[in-house]
This record gives sequence, structure tokens and C-alpha cells, in this order.
Amino acid sequence: MAIVLDWILRSNNPAVTNIIPDDFNYSYDLLNQSLQISQPPGKTLRYQEREYGINLGWGNEATGDNIRFRKVDGSTTPIMYGEVIALRVNNGKWVKYGHREYGINLVWSDDPVYEWKFIGPTPGAVISMNEVVGLYNTALNDTVQYAEREYGINLRYSNHWDQ
Repeated sequence: MAIVLDWILRSNNPAVTNIIPDDFNYSYDLLNQSLQISQPPGKTLRYQEREYGINLGWGNEATGDNIRFRKVDGSTTPIMYGEVIALRVNNGKWVKYGHREYGINLVWSDDPVYEWKFIGPTPGAVISMNEVVGLYNTALNDTVQYAEREYGINLRYSNHWDQ
């Protein structure tokens, strides 16, 4: 199974060193490493209305206010590698795996869906800001990576290119 580390976590607050879930004083961006290399200064995941696929798109790295997280137990301790979390996109909803006719198989949920985790070099360690991580979906058991596609946002699952 290919594990792809394709994301960098950023905050709008330079004092933040770890990811604190469900703390509305801070919010985060998911910067795509592949796009940062090919299109500096980089592109971050954000809500964007589109004709096909889930309403996700790319924006310039600037604000650090697009993504929030929640832990299963509701705690606000820093997120660790391998810990299951829910992921919310501002102006959208909670994100979860779900079949779509076009684009990556992601759908919105009104409620948190705990099927995401960050993977990296040290399972169980607290994730530091600006580390390169993998965005792993436990429903499909696969990482999400940048990849061009005909319809929807340019994202695919690493081992399920038809998803």
C-alpha cells in the first residue's frame, strides 16, 4: 500500500506549534506539498463551489482559517499521529468518504465523522506545525494526494485511483 505524505499543516497564529482540535481561537490550513512545489507559494484546501464533485478547491496560502478538527472524545489536547479525528472545511461541512459520480469520493456531513487521521514519521507523537503529513481516510484505508483529474478537485486516493 502506498502511503503518501502530501500535506503541510499551517496556522493563522504564529504562536501555535501543535494542532488543537475544536478550539475556535485557532484554525488551520492544509497546504498541499505537491502544489507548493509546482505553484509557489502553494495552495491550500478550501471550500469552492464547482459544477462537478464536492465543493472543494484550492486557494492561495494566506489566512490559515479553512480547516478545523474534532477528536472522538471531544478533548482539546494536541492531535497525535494516528489519532482518529473529524475534519471540517469552513463554509462547508464535515468531510467524509462517500460515493460520487464525479471527482474524488468525498461528501459533506452535518455531523462530525471520525474517519480521518494524520500519518507521519512517529505514530503516537504530537504533530507539530509545518510537518509534512499524510491525510489518511480510515473508511477507505487510503491516503489522499494531489493528482490531476478531469472532473472535481485535483485529489485522488493513493491506491484507489477510480475513487
